[in-house]
Amino acid sequence: MYGVVMKTKFSEMEKREIVVDYKKTEGALCYRHHSIGVGGINHLPLPAPVVNGTRRLKPKLVRIFLQEFFFVYPDHYVFDWAKMDAYIKAVHETGADIMAHITIKPKPLYPVIDEYIWEPNNIEEWQNLIAAMVMRYSVENKYISHWAVANEINIGELGGCPYKFDTAEPYFEYYKITVEAIIKTGAKVQIGGPAWAGTGDNFDVFLTKFFQLVEEHKLPLDFISYNTYHDDPVENLRFAQYVRGITDKYRKDLGVYITEINVGLLHDVEETAYLGARAACLAAILMTHTDAGLLDGTFQYHLVDQLCIIDDFAEFYSRSRYMSDHWNDYPHRLGLFDWDGNARPQYFMYELMYKMSGERIKTTTDDSGNFYHSAIKTTDKGINIFVTNFNMEEQTDIKTNIQLKNNPEGLYRLEVFRVDDEKRWDDNLNLKPIESRIVCLGSDFKFPVYMPGYSCTLIQLTKI
Repeated sequence: MYGVVMKTKFSEMEKREIVVDYKKTEGALCYRHHSIGVGGINHLPLPAPVVNGTRRLKPKLVRIFLQEFFFVYPDHYVFDWAKMDAYIKAVHETGADIMAHITIKPKPLYPVIDEYIWEPNNIEEWQNLIAAMVMRYSVENKYISHWAVANEINIGELGGCPYKFDTAEPYFEYYKITVEAIIKTGAKVQIGGPAWAGTGDNFDVFLTKFFQLVEEHKLPLDFISYNTYHDDPVENLRFAQYVRGITDKYRKDLGVYITEINVGLLHDVEETAYLGARAACLAAILMTHTDAGLLDGTFQYHLVDQLCIIDDFAEFYSRSRYMSDHWNDYPHRLGLFDWDGNARPQYFMYELMYKMSGERIKTTTDDSGNFYHSAIKTTDKGINIFVTNFNMEEQTDIKTNIQLKNNPEGLYRLEVFRVDDEKRWDDNLNLKPIESRIVCLGSDFKFPVYMPGYSCTLIQLTKI
């Protein structure tokens, strides 16, 4: 995936110093607003191992989209909730709230397959359907806390959505009739859209006009979102700055999410799904976003690898073979799990990052490249340090020397966990430490840690 310079002798490796000063704090740090998304490809509920593994992570919010393959509205005034119920309940069993993107297009209301047809043939009937969904999943059952209108509307079927809008005006009309139905239910939910694909295609012109129309008609808008697949943390940050620059002109408190984020799409073989580079790259991107503080959250796409059921898509999609090519013939293998419940390195990257919740401690390094790091005070008077060794050019194995200053003295358990090309976990999703020892800390303490190219490392010092 990326070029790696390997050194077999530790004495020959490049060295880095990381200094952690316990007395210098920089506010709270938490990575839990970076979460996971799934869906848009088939109606199959999450497999039990995936549900159980996700519950261990305890994500706050999982993003899905409600595609037409659930077939909840097979005929006028007829509802069939069986498939959607099973799907949403499985996601809810992870313990997370749900952000759901509305991308349904029932044949009774949209008899012609055409991504440019956005208006149902009976608006009142459409609104009754939307209201019934919201009542079922946000009022009668507290499953969905965020409702978003459509997905990747600037590329339509190419982005997994049966709607395509070239300008803001028709999208606003679709947004209006849909949101009016949500409002009537009285559900206490967040409402947003449109999950733009990338940040091009005159996104600024589109959003500016959309915001103007929302304001004129006094409709609720709690968040907007966009999707991006890019390996470069700097480019990811540039995108976020661009979007926040647009939204701040409208409303500074408007939520901004990346509803699909991942490394570059690769039609690759099975073995590359387990490269540590994927986890290291994604960690660097998420750490960059956290430090910038421009986003309300991100969703790694996908939670589990996907497959396309062609016959389902043929009912409402003109490009059903395209979807099969995209997800069956050349699978992206983007999931934290495969469909059998086997975990990928990114799963453990999230597990390690989620341990970084507490008061941030100032860290400094002599590294001149892209070497991402953070440290926190833990509630039991310990210290957690998280580092990802990643850059966009040639990555090198590194031997770090970590210097602790002004920390509480005493006996500590020092554990080091690493995510790299090696599968360092057991069948119960327990990541095995590569180092575990008792140490006696004075007011300052130094220790070396090996950090291979394209790896993530968590160092835990827990007071005994």
